[in-house]
Amino acid sequence: RVLDTATSRFENPVEIIFAGHTTIPRIKPPAKRIGGMLRVTAPGGFEFANVNGDCVFFNLREATTPMSADVQTFGPADMDCIVGSGGSVNKLSLRLKGLQDILKNVVYVLTILVYNAKNL
Repeated sequence: RVLDTATSRFENPVEIIFAGHTTIPRIKPPAKRIGGMLRVTAPGGFEFANVNGDCVFFNLREATTPMSADVQTFGPADMDCIVGSGGSVNKLSLRLKGLQDILKNVVYVLTILVYNAKNL
């Protein structure tokens, strides 16, 4: 847990483990700048840690890859992590912009920072 001194709240790392039934496609040059998207919605009251709508931290990796600050299957060059879709800080969008797909039937681990609901 990391204390956000600007808000006096703790950023808690949350891991989501998933495997898709279909491939989420990367960009298809030259016509498109952004490929597929993965959306995450937290329960009401929880907020994804962000600065001006950009995720403070995210790491998306294949489950077979150990978690490390140096190891990312997908990093900032591969996707944008946007908080506040529709004005809600409990909604997050990961938009593919690199040359990698999120492959079907592959287990991935998404790690993001979340503020707990204030009433917990």
